[in-house]
Amino acid sequence: MRFPDSSPIEQPAEIDTLVRTIDILPTMLDITDADLSDEMEHRMQGESLRPVIAGGDPSYDHILTEKEMRGEDYLRFGFRTIEWKYLYDEKTGEHYLYDLQTDPEEQVNVADEHPGIIDDFELLLNDRFESIEETSAGITTPDVDDDYGMEERLEALGYK
Repeated sequence: MRFPDSSPIEQPAEIDTLVRTIDILPTMLDITDADLSDEMEHRMQGESLRPVIAGGDPSYDHILTEKEMRGEDYLRFGFRTIEWKYLYDEKTGEHYLYDLQTDPEEQVNVADEHPGIIDDFELLLNDRFESIEETSAGITTPDVDDDYGMEERLEALGYK
């Protein structure tokens, strides 16, 4: 992130730790001393990285990634720690584990060699599935008007 010259953050600075993109907005709001309503404060996800920038550690030890596969109805999940990268393919049910200390290029899947590590990541994965179910309860997806020409108009806007 680049901060305005008027910010209290010394620049440039390189922080070598795991951070999440969900923490960018809370960080910016913190640095600008934004006055948030109680409701907004409650709804805000993520946390300010200001303590991390000042040399502290984040409150989390792993980060989550999710990717909806284009044109498909399934997700790929991933968890990353300093040492490990774990991937789960919802379509195939396959697990992948990479030891980032010895294999930073993620070439060798070592899932079979570390069942305990896989078990730990599966607990995180199950927690994520439960969270998705909780936050999706009662949510309906509206029907999209797919009248003639809709796809062409979307493509003209750059969507494919």
